[in-house]
Amino acid sequence: MSSTPPAADALLHLLWLASPALPVGGFSYSEGLEAAVDAGIVHD
Repeated sequence: MSSTPPAADALLHLLWLASPALPVGGFSYSEGLEAAVDAGIVHD
C-alpha cells in the first residue's frame, strides 16, 4: 500500500502524463538523430 495520499498519487500520475519526456507525437522515436546531429555526423 502506498504511503502517499491519493491526491498526491493522482497529481504524480498527471505530471508523468504531461511530461515532455513522454514519447508521443511525430518526434517520438528519433532513432538517435539528436545525438548524431550533436556529434556532427548529420548536417545540412
